[in-house]
Amino acid sequence: MVMIITGRAVRLADLCGMKANMGSWDRILRVIAAVVIAALYFMEVITGTIGILLMILAAVFALTSTISVCPLYLPFGFSTRKK
Repeated sequence: MVMIITGRAVRLADLCGMKANMGSWDRILRVIAAVVIAALYFMEVITGTIGILLMILAAVFALTSTISVCPLYLPFGFSTRKK
């Protein structure tokens, strides 16, 4: 997510003090996965405990896509973002 602050674009990850490590395709795929999981959950295709766990995963995918930072990538120094 990019925000305009004082006339210049700033990534939300930069505001949080984290370096963005997710590329565009990584973010797009995560958003698609989150939407599909949410749709299946609300159509009651997936229910119960597995449904709740998948909704939590969908929320994490949506959040990490929004801030362009995957915490699991940080310890390994992994990045899908173009340099």
